[in-house]
Amino acid sequence: MLMKSYFTNQRQFTFVQNMASKINKITCGVPQGSTLGPLFFIMYVNDLPKCSSFSNKLYADDTYLCLAHGDLKELKLMVNNELIKVDEWMHLNKLSINYAKSMYFLMGKSFNKAEEEKRSFKIHINNVLIHWKTSVKYLGVLLDECLNWTFHVKYLKSKLSFASSMIYKIRNFVPTNALRIIYYCFACSHLQYCIASYGTNSL
Repeated sequence: MLMKSYFTNQRQFTFVQNMASKINKITCGVPQGSTLGPLFFIMYVNDLPKCSSFSNKLYADDTYLCLAHGDLKELKLMVNNELIKVDEWMHLNKLSINYAKSMYFLMGKSFNKAEEEKRSFKIHINNVLIHWKTSVKYLGVLLDECLNWTFHVKYLKSKLSFASSMIYKIRNFVPTNALRIIYYCFACSHLQYCIASYGTNSL
């Protein structure tokens, strides 16, 4: 009864430059910005991993799909076939994919020198071509094709360079406690995040 009350009679409207749209009744979805919204959304998409052979990682509305095979041609066929199943599941559950933010990358030592094969590797979702990237950011971590953390370390260097410059410029104007807080906010937080994964890198 409590959940029914939460989802019943939800309404919304758009307000732009002192002009308001008419109020429409919401027939599906969860209220954005609500406390229970993320929990209900996770419950709603919880069966996504069962619709295909992909290995899935779900984090709120961020989804990572993975398939493995030693042959690129076979892998391309497998991925495109499984994406058809994912797309069907999306339509049945009244969800849509943000194609502009969707991308893929190939990971594995055997693919490093197969540039021509990688460029011919095309995957589609609902007839939309998904862009190939040599590195992708997933939950704040930059993953690359060889998993040598080169891109992530470069990303960290830029973050730490900014933090160092900021601390250096204000060091004579703020107390030590304030500098320590800035360090933990803008430097240490980036260093410690997922350090168990990238921390053995030699760069």
